[in-house]
Amino acid sequence: MSPFSKEERSSFHGFQYFEPDLLYRIWAEIQVDTSSPPFELATNTSRRPIYRVYGKLAFTVHDTLCELTAYQNMESIDHPDYGKQLFVPFRDRTNGIQSYEAGRYLDVPVPDSTHFMLDFNDAYNPYCAYAQRWSCPLVPFENQLPVNIRAGEKKYKH
Repeated sequence: MSPFSKEERSSFHGFQYFEPDLLYRIWAEIQVDTSSPPFELATNTSRRPIYRVYGKLAFTVHDTLCELTAYQNMESIDHPDYGKQLFVPFRDRTNGIQSYEAGRYLDVPVPDSTHFMLDFNDAYNPYCAYAQRWSCPLVPFENQLPVNIRAGEKKYKH
């Protein structure tokens, strides 16, 4: 599926990315805690998908200890592919300048152990970065990083 309509595709000139940087390929530690009840995650529309907190990711970037909450989509938890993915929406200090103002997303495989590789080079924009007709989860307040993440997809220039 494309975020662009047939008409929009004719004027599409490609996505822009930061240069891949190993600095943003980071060892993270996950503290799994799925005890909180499922909840409705706010979006930019009236749609409210059901998620649960899967756990907290702790890592260091730019000599700063950071934490992000990882979520699991309850509507696809039994899907053979999507059920094994964690959703990690985040904002950082590049938002609105170099990256999409509302934040970016990471899809992370459910880790096999408490330590795993978190790769911000894989960060991507939600579909609503390209067209307002899409319904996109909003980045929760607790997932705002106090650092620049100059990795992954850049702000889309219409």
